[in-house]
Amino acid sequence: MVLRKVCAALVAYYLRPSVAWNRPIRHLVVCFNHEQPVSSNMEQAPTSDLASKLKGRQLRTLLWFMTGLVEEVGKMNPESINAYGRRIYSLLIAS
Repeated sequence: MVLRKVCAALVAYYLRPSVAWNRPIRHLVVCFNHEQPVSSNMEQAPTSDLASKLKGRQLRTLLWFMTGLVEEVGKMNPESINAYGRRIYSLLIAS
C-alpha cells in the first residue's frame, strides 16, 4: 500500500507544470537497477535491457507508477491541451 501511495505522489509531482522531470519511467528503471537515487544519464543501456533486470517488487512498483501516469494523462481533455499537456504526452511517449 505504501508503494502505491509513493507512486501516486510521483505521478502528481510529474504532472505539475513547474516540474522538468524528463523520461520518468527510464529514470525509475535506472534508479531501481542501481538500488539508489541516481541520474538517469548514468546508464547508457537501453531502458528495455535495464527493465528486464528488475526484481519482482521493483517491477510491480514501476508498473503501478506507469499505470497511474497513463490514467492521469488519460484524464486530460485532448481538446483543451496546451503546450504543457503536449509536453506531457510527448515525454510519456518518449519514456
